[in-house]
Amino acid sequence: MFTYNEEILSILKPRIEKLMLTGYYGGLFNAEKDKLVAATVVNLKSVEYEEYQYLHEQLNSHSASHYDFELAKEYLSNNTYHNKTTEELIDEGIYKFFSVTFVGINFEQKWYVLQNLHFYGNLINRDSIKADIEQQLNNEYFIKNSLFKPKQPLHIPFKDEMKIYRNVEFEEFSTTPVLVSLLKQQKKEKINHAYRLYFNEEIILPFFEYLRITRPQEYVSFHELRANFTSIFPENKKYTIFCASVFNDKKEYHLNYFVYQAFERAIYKWTYFAASKLSQYEFYGEAIINDLKQVSNWNDISFLDSSCTLDNHEFRDRYIFTKENGQYLYLDKLLLS
Repeated sequence: MFTYNEEILSILKPRIEKLMLTGYYGGLFNAEKDKLVAATVVNLKSVEYEEYQYLHEQLNSHSASHYDFELAKEYLSNNTYHNKTTEELIDEGIYKFFSVTFVGINFEQKWYVLQNLHFYGNLINRDSIKADIEQQLNNEYFIKNSLFKPKQPLHIPFKDEMKIYRNVEFEEFSTTPVLVSLLKQQKKEKINHAYRLYFNEEIILPFFEYLRITRPQEYVSFHELRANFTSIFPENKKYTIFCASVFNDKKEYHLNYFVYQAFERAIYKWTYFAASKLSQYEFYGEAIINDLKQVSNWNDISFLDSSCTLDNHEFRDRYIFTKENGQYLYLDKLLLS
């Protein structure tokens, strides 16, 4: 039964921001007490929503129900409209309450808790909101919900056969419950995205400027694959591969790879692959994957600029940092900072 539960609250408190627990009114364990659900209900008139807005935005999305859809529209003309913002819906009293639900699992002796935000409108009262929540978060939820099970392959129809949709970012979590894999992947994505932005500004751009100045015939200009230059690294980030389409003074474009070695702050040109010739505006992601799939499990273009890390000791030791007579076979030093 969904009731006020101090034990559940004691699990949530050290793991969830204090404000997110405002309005906590109860929860439920499964029989083994290794899974939980819980919820809050907050009347928007009772709080300053600006205090909660940032934390809510970190959840990336929300849902809403029990409000007048027509009042949520702002008409630009008789036939066109756009939806009002969350802030407008709150200010105009169209949204009356919000609820944060918590779904948790104790996996490998650690609690993982997923948070979901839902707004309720002016067509429902507090007691009915609680009833709505409790109808969804009951004992059957622990049994039927796929969040507590490993992710199943998604089959999609393609012509006369069923194809498996591949999501490379979750392949390393294939044996973990979906809830755990979601939280682990989200964390990994945030860390690696931040690292790529830092690495692009701090290492790649100054290095490419250095090459344009010191070797103007070989390195006239560099062209990124997407918004930033593509980088590939293991989870520990002890080294980072980065690549670019390089334009030289012969008016040729070639795919070049470079390796940054973190402990010595040195940058090398990685020469294991022959430099593929490219056209001026070519999207060269396939060229990168055609190289990498020869020496690693990166055999799909969706690996590039994803949350994935290339954690393969054989790849590192055999194809990058191999030495002969004390010298690297596939690395030419270009810069030591």
